[in-house]
Amino acid sequence: MKKLLATIFLLVALPLQAHNPYNNWDAFRNKYLQIATNKVDIEGDVLGEQIALALRQNLPASRALVTRAPDLDRVASLLYTNQIKVALLSSTDMQQLVALELYKDLPITILLHNEKYFLIARSDMPEPHVHVICKTLLEDKTFGFKLPTKTKFNTKAHPGISTL
Repeated sequence: MKKLLATIFLLVALPLQAHNPYNNWDAFRNKYLQIATNKVDIEGDVLGEQIALALRQNLPASRALVTRAPDLDRVASLLYTNQIKVALLSSTDMQQLVALELYKDLPITILLHNEKYFLIARSDMPEPHVHVICKTLLEDKTFGFKLPTKTKFNTKAHPGISTL
């Protein structure tokens, strides 16, 4: 009887264990360029969608999409844990992000900015990827993006934009 129960348990438990979706997250993150936005910032979320659309149209291989974080702390956490590489933040959110003591060692760099928003990325994002993303977004004049000319919020520009 014990042998029968053990066999039934194995037949039921092993397929359930194999259905764990967490192993697929790394593959998902490598396949899609996720741009994190703060869900509280509706205007930023809309801009993030427009940026993702422009990237999908001009760089189809990017498979860009928006990842809506519930708040700034979650955006910081996703960047800090390397679950995403890129985020779009308002000037206010940028000021708050660099002031968060918990994330003082967050390896972020500025890619582009306009009057209200900063497109940031982890400093370990590959330079060729940053270059092509920024080149594409700079050519699309609807966003009003500019290259960072000086250090803002004690955050440097990404080395991938140096040849733009």
